[in-house]
Amino acid sequence: MKINLKSPWTISIGTAIFSFGLTILSDLAKSKPILSTLESIFSWIINLLTKFLNYEIKVWWILLSIVIVIIVIVLFLFAASKSESTKPDFIDYTQDYIHGYTWSWDWRLDNYKKVWVMDNIKVHCSKCNTPMIEHSTYF
Repeated sequence: MKINLKSPWTISIGTAIFSFGLTILSDLAKSKPILSTLESIFSWIINLLTKFLNYEIKVWWILLSIVIVIIVIVLFLFAASKSESTKPDFIDYTQDYIHGYTWSWDWRLDNYKKVWVMDNIKVHCSKCNTPMIEHSTYF
């Protein structure tokens, strides 16, 4: 089995094992019980979490936070709706006379690709302006 020493996994696990070994050596050098340094680190983390979770919070801080979150959401929704309502100028271009025939189409926003595409393209009769529809039956 080949071990890749440049792999992020090897580096991170190796660093953790090396740090654990240094902790044991430090405890042995100071004539402390083994793993007492890890025990003090864990107790410090637990004390920090306990202080954080027991912090007194004023009610007006919570209300102010809720109001700020609501304002941010409303502003975001307003900006999103305003950007969607602005359509490009070419949306009004839905009909043209090409090679002796009148062509018409609609525009549709493809949300997946974020582009405008032509939809419902029709060619009209040059005499009566009736849309020409191809009826093909395949069995």
